[in-house]
Amino acid sequence: MCLYVASLLPLGMPAGCLLMSPMLDGLGRRRTMMLVNVPALLGWLLIATASHSQPWILYQLYAGRLLTGLAAGLVSSPIVVYVGEVLDKTWRNVVVTWPPLGKCG
Repeated sequence: MCLYVASLLPLGMPAGCLLMSPMLDGLGRRRTMMLVNVPALLGWLLIATASHSQPWILYQLYAGRLLTGLAAGLVSSPIVVYVGEVLDKTWRNVVVTWPPLGKCG
């Protein structure tokens, strides 16, 4: 049962990626980036407050990992889009290519 905890983060990421496009169009870039912090914060709070004395610790960890995976999927594109729109043309190419390179390692 505990083996599934680590695999839940990548399972939440596709849902975040699919939700991102309507959020970017409906809320805008800045509001979307601020709203992405909510599932990330809730997920990490669930993980941090999980206690071995509670019988529902695994379910709390599962929910926390799913929420952090959702947040990871949500955060991947609005930052690149926002930076691409705001930066000067001379720096745009350099800065926009850095986030994908950071995920390679």
